[in-house]
Amino acid sequence: MLNSARGKITSFDHTEKSSLLAEIHTSGLNCVWINLDADDRDQGRFWLKFVAGLRKFHPDIGKELIGSLLDHHSQPLKPVLLTLTHELDQQEILVVLENVQFLSGQTWWKFVQEWLNQSLTMKWIGLQADHQDNSISELNGLEGVNADQYANLSTRLIGDQEWLEYLHILLSKKEFELAGELLEEKGETWLEKGFDPLELLFWLREIPSVLLNARPVLCWLGAKACHSLELPLLVNYYSNAAEHSLSSLSRFSRNQDEWFTIEINEGGMTVGELLEKINQLKQ
Repeated sequence: MLNSARGKITSFDHTEKSSLLAEIHTSGLNCVWINLDADDRDQGRFWLKFVAGLRKFHPDIGKELIGSLLDHHSQPLKPVLLTLTHELDQQEILVVLENVQFLSGQTWWKFVQEWLNQSLTMKWIGLQADHQDNSISELNGLEGVNADQYANLSTRLIGDQEWLEYLHILLSKKEFELAGELLEEKGETWLEKGFDPLELLFWLREIPSVLLNARPVLCWLGAKACHSLELPLLVNYYSNAAEHSLSSLSRFSRNQDEWFTIEINEGGMTVGELLEKINQLKQ
């Protein structure tokens, strides 16, 4: 199945998927398995997830590509993808795109498929479910949860420190304000404990750009994650967005000293403290 499926889209069921997994394991191939969902129709989201998968074997790959994506709606230019192609010339790798049906109907998919086929060292397989995908319906099932049950669920998940699961639930319900508050509260601690900065950047970009850019702490977290990833253009992008958001608060103060003391989140962080953190990233 492995050889016949390479370089094309094929339908699969649970048994065939298990057989493919076993064959890949036996072959000893370096394999990146990317599970796609409906939101990956946004090019920037797909490419960020794609590069994150490749970094399993090439930890520093794709900096130029990531640096060119301002949000989940961005798309990489051909020269940027050419650079990624050269970076992948190191060793053979197999990329499996599960639930590729979410992408194959998009106008930009043909370009991605052509790029994948041009690679000499990277091979790919597109797995198309031959049944209705349940991932979205399972998430939408939360719509039937009442307010008390939802509060109990969030309390349990926070109590168990399953932050990402709770964050995923908030985003699936489009509770972007609550998701932003959670990221503000836990983002810096995650990074200090070794959380992948690229993954944090991914979750930050799940927040709509208008809301993200209006929350200076989230912008600073984006800049901090990009600083760890050595992406200077994005560090400046998020730092400038944070500073612009902070400057809008100056109308609530009579002078600069008063402006510096304005608290900008429930944790008590002030304008002055955040500006200092931003300046440290720029040094």
